[in-house]
Formats: sequence, structure tokens, C-alpha cells
Amino acid sequence: MGIIKRQGFYYTLISYSGVLIGTFNTLFLYIHIFTTSQIGEWNNLQDVGLIFTQLAQIGIPSIIAKYFPVFRTDDKVHKGLTAWVFIMGGISFLITTILFLLLKEPILSYYGKSPYFPKIILLVIPYSFFLLVNAFLDVLSRVIYKGILFSLMNEVVVRLGVSVALILYSLKILDFYQFLLCFIILTSFISIALAVQLWRSGEFKVQIRTDFIKNETKPLMQYGLYTLMGGATFLLVQKLDKILLTHFKGDSIQGVYSIFLYFIAVIRIPSIAFGRVSYQLVADFWENKDMNAVEDIYKKTSLVQMIVGIFLFIGLALNKDFLFLVFRKNPDFVVVFPIFYVLGLAVLVDTTTGLNTYILAVSHKFRISTGILVSSVFVCYGANQLLTPGLGAMGAALSLLITYFYYNFLNTLYLQIRFKLQPFSWAHVKVAIIGLLVFFLIDAIPVLGNHFVNLIIRSFLVVVLFGGLVLLFRVSEDIQHQARMVLSKLNSFINPSKNE
Repeated sequence: MGIIKRQGFYYTLISYSGVLIGTFNTLFLYIHIFTTSQIGEWNNLQDVGLIFTQLAQIGIPSIIAKYFPVFRTDDKVHKGLTAWVFIMGGISFLITTILFLLLKEPILSYYGKSPYFPKIILLVIPYSFFLLVNAFLDVLSRVIYKGILFSLMNEVVVRLGVSVALILYSLKILDFYQFLLCFIILTSFISIALAVQLWRSGEFKVQIRTDFIKNETKPLMQYGLYTLMGGATFLLVQKLDKILLTHFKGDSIQGVYSIFLYFIAVIRIPSIAFGRVSYQLVADFWENKDMNAVEDIYKKTSLVQMIVGIFLFIGLALNKDFLFLVFRKNPDFVVVFPIFYVLGLAVLVDTTTGLNTYILAVSHKFRISTGILVSSVFVCYGANQLLTPGLGAMGAALSLLITYFYYNFLNTLYLQIRFKLQPFSWAHVKVAIIGLLVFFLIDAIPVLGNHFVNLIIRSFLVVVLFGGLVLLFRVSEDIQHQARMVLSKLNSFINPSKNE
């Protein structure tokens, strides 16, 4: 857990810095500068672009993560893997672009309730290109444990750039189309930064090896296509609720739904941070058949993710009155606010189950993972078809909760049956009880007239009560260790003479 703790800390720090910037953008710029329809259209561009990119990747990021330990060589050519990655990626992007242009009209017809989408649909191509390059360069950085720069660029630099672009839009210096162009240009900055980092690292040399292309393409692509199916379906599971909500109800309600998803995404940050660091470690452990190390990571990350997830969820839920104050200019946010709780539960289910997806994906049973994902898409689609037309945003949220529960239950169950790996313990029960107790205790406190004072008091109580009880009952040794480190550093700062 040493590398995970250290890099996970940096990832989390960067991510929450990005959250602060993103929260400022959301609370004080997005919802006041853009209409909910424009927010929906911007999300349409990103969602379609992500699906385009996922298909164009043909599973190459997973191939790099799984097989880099196998092909790694001291001459940094890595038997020709790096060159192969960019050759296959270029061919795949070209084919995907042609298919996208051929399917342009059917896509537009599906987004029939998005009147502005025909004007921006071609922006999907350059946006997807940079997302694809970023995906390849990011995973190449992570396999040499230099993945922090991507998080810094994606979470902080791009969001600061978006802040500037939003202000320029509000001043009428940019129109909406030009704002989207600026967003795509900001995405390209990530590609440039990662390329420079990899070049300076000296860990990769791009050298075409025809023997590698001839002998390794088939087995690599067999794995890649399975993970492509898994990755594409996983993305659909995450995006299908918004896509179908737009299809059934239009851009405006999808824009509101997406804002709530942004706030709920805060809960997912520790999971993403641990996942980015752990994926390559799990692959290395699996290659070395070190199942004890895999189990240790599985259990510890699950518990920590649950603790942090519940802490953040109850912190957000208990401050709903402050959010109502922010959303006061748009009553749509207040009317559908109950979906916030459902979305929060969905993400908690997904993060608490830990690294089940990563573990199964790098194992020799990765085809099972793909099968579970494919079935999850049908569950998600069926639930949305049944619930969204009548219940709107609440139907989409319930569909997401049902899908996440189904998907994670099957993943966790299979790992338990096949590999005797499961993440749960009595500590998870303790965390759930502590979370419920703290929520109901603080929720019973009358709401004060001053919303800002109310925000400060409730947030402080969440930190003290939830954090205090977690430490008191020694729920997680990793949390205890981090708390001791923080207290030690505070003591050193307050009493520097004792360390002399």
C-alpha cells in the first residue's frame, strides 16, 4: 500500500483542488451564465465524444496496462509495443471517424430534442482525437508510475481554462460555439504536456518491429477487443441514463441532472485516485501470482473508499439548504432535488465494492468481466426504458442505482466464488452505522436563518462526529495511520522546539 498511499494522496489532493475549481465553476458560472439547455448540449458533446473515443481505443489502454510488464525491456523499445500502440490507434481512429460520419444522421435523429446539436456534432471528431491521444499517453505514464501529471492537467489546468472561457462567454467575447472550441483546445494541452513528460522520462523509444506486429497483433487484439467491449459497455452504463434522458425529455432536464451528477462525482474521487494507482499494481501482482497482495489492496481500498464516500455524501446531503440558495434562480433544481440522494446511493454502491472491476479485468477471467458488463447495459437500458419516460430524471437516477447494484453484485460474487477474494468485513458495517447515526443526529438540528453559518456548522459537525467516531472505533488502520501522521506534523509545527 506504500505507493498507493503516497500517489493516492497526490491524486486526491489534485482531484479535490479540481473539485474546488469545478464547484466554483458550477455554483457561480455554469448555472448563472449558461441555460440548462446549453449545459445539456455541452454534456452531449462530451458524452458522444467519450463513446467515440472508447470505440477508437479498441482496448489499447488495457493492453498496455496488462502486457507492459511482459514486454518491458532495458533498451526502452519494449519489443516494439510503443510503436504498435500508435500505429493501431491511428488506424482505429480513422476507421471510427468514417463510421461516425456515416452514422451522423441516425445519431442526430436520436438527439432530436437537442436543437443545437446538429451545429456542433462535427466537433466530436477533434475532441475525440485528443481524448484518444490522452488515453494512450496517460496509461503509458501510469505504467512507469508517472500518472500524476494527467490528473493535474485534467483536473486543475483544464478547469481553470474553462473558468476563463466561461467569463469570456459572459462578457460576450465568445459565443457558445467558440466556447466549445476553447474547451477542445484545452483538452489538447493535456496531450502536449504528457508527450513532453514521456519524452523527458527516456522510458520509451518508438521503434517499429515488424516481427512484433506480425506475431503479437492477433493475441493482443483478442484481449483488446474483449476489453473494448467491456470498456464501451462500462461507459454506456455510466452515460446511458443521460443519453436516454435527453432522448425522452430533452436538453434542459438533462442539464439539471448533469449538475447533480457533478456534485455526486465528488464521492467518486477517492475511488478514481486509488484506481489509477492500483490498476498497474494489481496487474503486476497478478503477473507475479501474488494473490495475498491483491487481496490486501482489495480489502483496504474498499474500506477507505466507503469511509470517504459516506463522509462526503452526508456532508453534501446535510447542506441541501445551501445548495437551494445557490439554485434559487432556477426552481427546476429544487423540484428534482430528491434525485440527488438516489444518485449518491448509486455512486456509494459503486465505490464501496472497491477494485472488483480492476481485479477481474487483469485476471485470466477477463471475459467474465466483459459478459457482466454487457448484461449490465441491457439492465440499464431496460430500466431506463421502463422508468425514464414516466419519472423523468428520477427514473434515470433509479435506473443508475439498479444498474450499479447489479453490476457490482455480480463482480463481487464472482471474485468470491472463483478466487476467494471479497472486500467486506465488520468494519464496513461499523462505517454504515456511524454514517446513519451522524446523518440523523445532524439532520435533527434546526436549520439556521443564515445559510452560510448553517453550512459551516453542519460541515464542522460532520467532520468532528463522523471523523471522531471512525477514529474512536478504529475502523481502518490506514485511516488511523494517516491521522497519526497529521497529528504528528501539527505537533511539530506547533512545538518546533521539541524536535530540535
